[in-house]
Amino acid sequence: MNPRPSFPRRQAGVGSLVIVVLVLLLAVAVMGLGQSFFSSHLIDKAQRSSLGGVALALAESAVQEALLSVQLLVNDPASQVYKKFREPTDAQGDDGFSISVPGNPASQPPLPATQRLLARPELGGYTLEPMLIDVCFRRPVNSISYETSGLLRFSAKVSSDRMGSVVRGVDLYKDFRVNLVCPPRPFDQVSFFLNEPDSLLGSPVAEANDRIKTAYERLQQFVKEVLPKAKQQVRDAGGSSTVEKAIDDCLAKLGAWVPPSIEKPPGDDNVWTHYFKDPLLVLSIADVPDLAALDLRARLQSSRDALKAAEDAISAKAEALSKASSISEGEPRAIELVEAIDGAGTLYRARLELYREFQKAFFEKAGPDYQKWQEQFLPKLEPDRWKQKASFVVESQRQFDELHSRLGNRLNGVVYAKCGLEVPPAWKGKAVLVAEGPVELKDVALEDRSKDQLTVLGFSEIRVTGAKCEAAILCGPAADLTIAGPVKFYGQLVFSGRVRRPEELKGQLEKNRYLFSGYSEDPQPKIDHLMVSISPQVRFRGVYRR
Repeated sequence: MNPRPSFPRRQAGVGSLVIVVLVLLLAVAVMGLGQSFFSSHLIDKAQRSSLGGVALALAESAVQEALLSVQLLVNDPASQVYKKFREPTDAQGDDGFSISVPGNPASQPPLPATQRLLARPELGGYTLEPMLIDVCFRRPVNSISYETSGLLRFSAKVSSDRMGSVVRGVDLYKDFRVNLVCPPRPFDQVSFFLNEPDSLLGSPVAEANDRIKTAYERLQQFVKEVLPKAKQQVRDAGGSSTVEKAIDDCLAKLGAWVPPSIEKPPGDDNVWTHYFKDPLLVLSIADVPDLAALDLRARLQSSRDALKAAEDAISAKAEALSKASSISEGEPRAIELVEAIDGAGTLYRARLELYREFQKAFFEKAGPDYQKWQEQFLPKLEPDRWKQKASFVVESQRQFDELHSRLGNRLNGVVYAKCGLEVPPAWKGKAVLVAEGPVELKDVALEDRSKDQLTVLGFSEIRVTGAKCEAAILCGPAADLTIAGPVKFYGQLVFSGRVRRPEELKGQLEKNRYLFSGYSEDPQPKIDHLMVSISPQVRFRGVYRR
């Protein structure tokens, strides 16, 4: 029997080792393939993400450029959207409208900056899809059809075909308001308005009327008693006919001012044109060349002092004439008496003329319209109404300055400040500034009187300094207006309460006729007094990915 062949020990298990090696090689190959596939997928995903990021940035650029264009063009009378935003709505509002993508300015192609980006070689393959700008809805504010609020939507999508289809989009929603940015009608029609006239008259209306009646009676007494007595005294002293004629001329001149009876009915203009009808308003449509003339109380006091001095002079001259010992001595004293009488008569007439001028200049719409002003118009100056219609709300001077700067120092709309304000001296835009705290206006001037206008409504203290103030100033019921030195106003002054310190009314008031927006019964005010303001805050921002 042949013995079994023998093998060296080192060859034992070689087959098992080969199998293990093959398995390891196979595993490594599989891992390599997997790693290669994963890396490729990761690179593809990163590239698509990068493409999507660029597409999103381009979509955001388009949205922001469109927003800027709309912000500029909604208040540009030459643009197509100008009238569209200012159309009145019914009580329920409407569903809005679409806006064509505007250029900036309107003569340029739409979105020129974004189009220049898309034309760069490194951005080849990106396409901006048709952009949508919509007014989602509009609603009336305070039931006023031409003052509205609503929501704007800007929607842009950009696609890339470099690695299949990559699409990114941005939807941006912003609130907007359309407000009448001038004094509320009918305050826009006046240059000066005061709801509580006793602060200028120095007493209630009934007492002012009593003073007018007393002034008439004193003039009547002067004409009927003092002048004839003086004439007889001149005759007794041997005065010449020339002196007597001077007294007769004085009688005729002053007699024209004295009505036959002070108790004539209201229809007699000879008397009642000088009476204030209670209740009344102080209201002027025309310019006020001298604001100090509004302080009737001070003017009457000055007149009273001058008249007392004149009456004392008459008594002194009459006594001197009575002591004359000869005609040559009495003649010049008689002339002095006539001159004193004529001077006093002029002061009597001037005192009545104060009332006449004051009523004629500042009571153009008093009487029957009083109740309408009280019930319908004064509530338009209350804080709550302005809170509801505010385009912007700020809580500090810093926030106001930031808002003013963010809008390019051209502010359109209604700003409600829960604080005091210092108004910038150079004003651009059309705005109403409403402040709960103190307001400071120093040399405030409009950049362009034909385009810009400013209305300031204060409920605390309003202080005006400098040489000029080109703003309409509305004082709330408790507001205190201080005018530091003579100021030339270009605008208007409205007091819904009283003038706290009439003696501080100084300067001149030239009415800004451009503030007039139309009569209250007009369904639509002047369109250029309606300003559109788009909120700086974002209501909602959404991103679309595909």
